[in-house]
Amino acid sequence: MTIHPHTLLVGSFLLLIVLGTALLEQSFATPAGSLALIDALFTATSAVCVTGLIVVDTSSAFTQSGQAVIMLLFQLGGLGIMTFSALLIFLSGGSLSMRTQHALQETFYQRPAAHKLRRDLLWIVGLTFGIEAFGALVLWTFTPEMQLFDALFHAVSAFCNAGFSTFSSSVMQIDKRHFSLIVIMVLIIVGGLGYPVLFELLDRHGLRGVRERKPKLSLHTRACLRVTVFLIIFGTAALFVGEALMGHHLPFIDALFQSVTTRTAGFNSVDIGALQTPTLLIIIAWMFIGGSPASCAGGIKTTTIFVWFAAIRSFIREEAEVAILGRRLSTQLVNRAFSVVSIGLLFNMFGIFVLSVTERGDPQISLTSLMFEQFSAFATVGLSTGITPLLSAPGKLWIILSMFVGRVGPLAIAAVFVREYVSRVRYPEEYVMIG
Repeated sequence: MTIHPHTLLVGSFLLLIVLGTALLEQSFATPAGSLALIDALFTATSAVCVTGLIVVDTSSAFTQSGQAVIMLLFQLGGLGIMTFSALLIFLSGGSLSMRTQHALQETFYQRPAAHKLRRDLLWIVGLTFGIEAFGALVLWTFTPEMQLFDALFHAVSAFCNAGFSTFSSSVMQIDKRHFSLIVIMVLIIVGGLGYPVLFELLDRHGLRGVRERKPKLSLHTRACLRVTVFLIIFGTAALFVGEALMGHHLPFIDALFQSVTTRTAGFNSVDIGALQTPTLLIIIAWMFIGGSPASCAGGIKTTTIFVWFAAIRSFIREEAEVAILGRRLSTQLVNRAFSVVSIGLLFNMFGIFVLSVTERGDPQISLTSLMFEQFSAFATVGLSTGITPLLSAPGKLWIILSMFVGRVGPLAIAAVFVREYVSRVRYPEEYVMIG
């Protein structure tokens, strides 16, 4: 029986969530010796999907062993359990089936040759562990509030864009440690760029043993870098000025930190629930965009919004083709971008409706908070206005589903149930008025 690559992808995440839930239910994971099943499932899903939303305090509800399980889950979830499984097979001298190779290539949005796949997997895992270890060492050295385990936990959480913290108030506890915040920001940005971008930058300088002689970076890398820089700069300005106009002073370092972490990581150096509604709406937009493809980040991705705006610009200019930065984009690529944006918006609109029904009896929860929670779950960000622990059981189950759909991708899940169909009929064209 042939297993579709998307089925392998979805199945690997489901398996990891089930295993994580079982581990968090064990007596060694919590001081009390037990955890409600739905809370264990919620925490495991949030960790595997590198989201960071929590219904119980990670610092007090879990022992250090339980926190280590959570760290393992978002490490495996960030890179993908198939990545580690394939690497173990390679290291043991085995080989991968064609469908497993295809699934891995789908995961990282590349089509590498089989002989390059082994090298890329080694570099992915090695680069990840190296960056996380260096980040942990720096945090441990310059952050007195962090023990070695805390530093490692935050470094892995930052690079994997998970947003989990061993502090009750996230990184608000080290808000005055500006250098520590900068280290976390760098880890988040690097983890959210994606391995294709990192590999191209390394190859360009001969840091992976082969120097690429391309005259300029690929369109994919340029798009990722440009959108990332724009979102960080504009997001910082919008948060800083937006709060100032509403009569609330937000320190520049916090505006910068939240601009970086808002797009996918989920750490907070300020109380999100205390921010003004216009600021929350800006954060929602940034969360929806997220990071770059083939990274640990969530959201619809920087390249998607890049193609989406390029297509709109070409349509307004009445251009025959969609082109950007001296390159033409295929119709299939443009259609995919519009599909991802449309499906993401529709899913979140439906999610807000579901949450407004499940949480209708709680006067403490506003519609803005529900909207924020839904987008945060779908984009696997993990920021919250503080309502996550207040959610009803049905509300928690919906957020669990939203985190899973957001991490795996609506198109990947749809591909599990809907097989590719090639029509043998070409129908006549007819005009329909639009707008």
